[in-house]
Amino acid sequence: MTIPASAEIELRPYANTLNEFYKYCLDFYNNRNGVYKLGASDNAIYWACIERAYYGIKNDSFDGDSFDREKVRDIIERDLKN
Repeated sequence: MTIPASAEIELRPYANTLNEFYKYCLDFYNNRNGVYKLGASDNAIYWACIERAYYGIKNDSFDGDSFDREKVRDIIERDLKN
């Protein structure tokens, strides 16, 4: 799944929430000292967070919690396969 180019603009009202969510995911998945080192760059983690938030907010199913973090992991793993 890809996100439209306008996603970052559409998500601006959620900037603080997204920043916290990105930091939360980065703590888990970064390659330096993350709990689960998946082999993704910080930039890849960022875009996975944006994708999850974008579609989650569109479907009223984004809380920035562990469920969403695991969805980010799924996105990262999908992207690493491609």
